[in-house]
Amino acid sequence: MKAKKILGILLSLAMAVTAFAAFAVNASAADIKKLSSGKTYSVSFQKNREQINYKVVTNKSGKLKLTFSSQVGNVIVRVTDTSNKNIKPTDAKDTLGSSSWSGWSDCCYLEWNKTERKYKGTLTYEVSKGTYYVNLESYTLGDNKLSFIPTFPSNDSGSDVKINNLTLTMKAGSTLQLGTALSASTDDNVAWKSSKTSVAKVSATGLVTAKAAGTATITATIGDSSQKIDIIVKK
Repeated sequence: MKAKKILGILLSLAMAVTAFAAFAVNASAADIKKLSSGKTYSVSFQKNREQINYKVVTNKSGKLKLTFSSQVGNVIVRVTDTSNKNIKPTDAKDTLGSSSWSGWSDCCYLEWNKTERKYKGTLTYEVSKGTYYVNLESYTLGDNKLSFIPTFPSNDSGSDVKINNLTLTMKAGSTLQLGTALSASTDDNVAWKSSKTSVAKVSATGLVTAKAAGTATITATIGDSSQKIDIIVKK
């Protein structure tokens, strides 16, 4: 029994070393895609143990958040710095399915809800200014599709969210649907806020209702990116 236990530990160690080595090689490739904060990325795995790598460049210390919507049975998530040191998430919030940290291979496992055949959740990492790599690996395919939204401190954060108009005039009692320059799937993650709801209020979907004469500022935020628009309401 003891021999079998020792053999199991050795096999686990071998798998961890192999997985880490494979990622270290892939992460050095020149064609790694650079991620933009607040944008949605879609992945379609073709086989088990397939790996896809991304690069994150932060302009200051802060939080790197990876929000997943996955139809893959099990996904391995690794985040490393330029020295190939694996980083452990400081927080993991699962809304569907479950996530777990493996100390053997220094990575997170995302497991879908077997009934819904989906995983949804967010992993949060503390990062400093610099370059990081995100490695996604399919462990059990399932329906093989995955999408995720990274948010982090970045130099291009000002261009991540752009309101279609900068200043608008509305008549009291009227409504207006605001949009962003983002795709429809990413728009769902935009947080809308009005500086003066007595003048103009905004719904979670960006629908503005003009209430009374005055000026209100509507702010759209996604991750670390935001943009404002002034609403002038007339009688």
